[in-house]
Amino acid sequence: ASYALLETLHLGYKAFYYQADYVLSNNKKQDYQQDVDIDWQFTPAWQLNLGAEDIAKSATTRGREARLKAGFTYTF
Repeated sequence: ASYALLETLHLGYKAFYYQADYVLSNNKKQDYQQDVDIDWQFTPAWQLNLGAEDIAKSATTRGREARLKAGFTYTF
């Protein structure tokens, strides 16, 4: 899902579901992941990208962790 709050500010959400024949997380054969992204175009050439991911901590233990992301995009 993606939503434009303003012409220069966009919010995004992605959800993933995985199913496999081998252990993915928490000794189970299925897992999920969620991503939230914020993109702000502050000049015509530069964009700030921020995000967070909800991911499994390990294949053998229970628990989840957040991974934070930050970056810039330059368009020329």
